[in-house]
Parts: sequence; structure tokens; C-alpha cells
Amino acid sequence: MTEEGLMVLRSYPLFAFGTLQDAEVFELVSGGIPLSLVPREAGWLAGQSIVGAEDRLYPVLQQAAEAWAPGTLFHDLSAEVLDRLAWFEWPEFRPEPQEIATTSTTRTCACFIPAQKPSATAQSWSLETWQKNKKRHWLSFAELCMAFYGVCTSEELDLHWEDILARMNGHPRDLPEHIEARCEEISGIDS
Repeated sequence: MTEEGLMVLRSYPLFAFGTLQDAEVFELVSGGIPLSLVPREAGWLAGQSIVGAEDRLYPVLQQAAEAWAPGTLFHDLSAEVLDRLAWFEWPEFRPEPQEIATTSTTRTCACFIPAQKPSATAQSWSLETWQKNKKRHWLSFAELCMAFYGVCTSEELDLHWEDILARMNGHPRDLPEHIEARCEEISGIDS
């Protein structure tokens, strides 16, 4: 994560329009913080709608002049939680300041925006539909990702992800020693 991105993330409340609004997802990525203990409120991003990312397990924003993308503002997240969220989202998503409307005001918030916007589906995205159709698969993906938090950088994880998946499915791969050691810990197999 860049220093500029970290500054944005640490300077404003976090606005999430996707999977982080789910209690299990938030708890997994945050390192065990129950969502019920986090001060939060509803918010809306003007001029955007939320659609599914094609062939992905998460949503993206799409410009729509008259639309308001709903989401959640998270307040008072600790530096450790923000670090975990940044590690999980980076380098695919980067925190950027966005003006978010709440029921009482408009304020600047940090929002994870794709570094390169993936192809979007024509279908609108909702948390409820995602929870029914894709959540279980997403949780297994996220659980494996977060197992490497503190072991490697998010860039290393991104670079070696396909080989990690192959390794976890029993196919030997040439991985850096620290990543291979973590794969062994997770699978309970010694090399």
C-alpha cells in the first residue's frame, strides 16, 4: 500500500459498498472484530450504482447519473484493522476519498476503488443476493488469503496466488520459502 493510500485510509471514515458490510466477512478480514462492536451508519455515493464484477465474487461501482450507491460508513477503526483491510484489498483496490451522503450530512470518506476496473455485469448487486449465492465461496477464498497476512506482502500474495491455489490442491509449485512454509502449516503437510 502506498503512503498516500494509507493516509487516505487513516484520515477518514471507511465507506464500504460491498462485501465488508457482511458480519462474517468483516470479522474474518478485521482479525476477529465483531461488526456489532463497530460504530457505523448508512451512507450513499452519488452518481454511482453497484453492479457485479464479471467472473468475480465482489461488486464494483458503475457511473449512473441519477443513482445513489448504498453502503456503510465504518467509524473509529483501529490502525491494526485498517492495516488488515488495506493488506486484503491492495493492490487490486486502492483507498480514495469520496464524498458520501448520510442521513444528516455529507462527508469525505475513504473508499476502496479498483485500480483497474474489471468488466461489470449488467445486473445490479445487492448484499442479500450475494450472501445467498456467493458468500460461502468468497469466505473460503478470503480465509485462505488472510492466512498469509503477516507472512508476505499483498503484492507477493497477488503474484503467487495461482501457484498457492495449486499447491493447496496438492500440486507441487516453486514458491518462495516463507510462502511454502505457510502452505505447509495450513495443509498440515511437511515437505
